[in-house]
Amino acid sequence: MMRDVSQNKGDSVKVVRLLLRINGQEYDAYGVLEDNGDYLAFEVEKIVPRERRMTYKSKSCY
Repeated sequence: MMRDVSQNKGDSVKVVRLLLRINGQEYDAYGVLEDNGDYLAFEVEKIVPRERRMTYKSKSCY
């Protein structure tokens, strides 16, 4: 479960999802991204396998 980061931390902290690609497999990493000015810090909350999104073209029948 994601933690609440809205506790007076301003705009320097964001809850984000990053795409990871490891050995051809894709994963979504959910976590907290913090801008410290000199660098970005990402704390991972959870990693889940990325689902392939299937898109289908709609066909019209006349």
